[in-house]
Amino acid sequence: MPPPLTVEAPHATRTSSRKIPASLLLLILFVSILVLHIPLLNLPYYWDEVGYFVPAARDFLLRGDPVPINTLSNAHPPLLMIYLALCWKLFGESIVVTRVAMLFVAASALLGVFCLARRIT
Repeated sequence: MPPPLTVEAPHATRTSSRKIPASLLLLILFVSILVLHIPLLNLPYYWDEVGYFVPAARDFLLRGDPVPINTLSNAHPPLLMIYLALCWKLFGESIVVTRVAMLFVAASALLGVFCLARRIT
């Protein structure tokens, strides 16, 4: 089993042994982004969400088919819609669940960029 992913603390030197587990950093990022977005969690879906992503995810939730029937199929890969359908299956289908699920994706992307930046500097 490979060792858990860790990230050096930003103020740590290269010779320092202080490392922050990536899972802890992801949790900190997610909670921070969530707190900043609390006032926005109940906003209605935006035009591109209601036009493609939500109907495609709902089709996958109800039918299990990654090719949507209630909206035009386009070049978007189905992973995001499958992820949203899974979140709805686990936590219920609502705008808040959708927004929180996407905030987790944003936090994961930030962690990925941070890890890449630390690796190349």
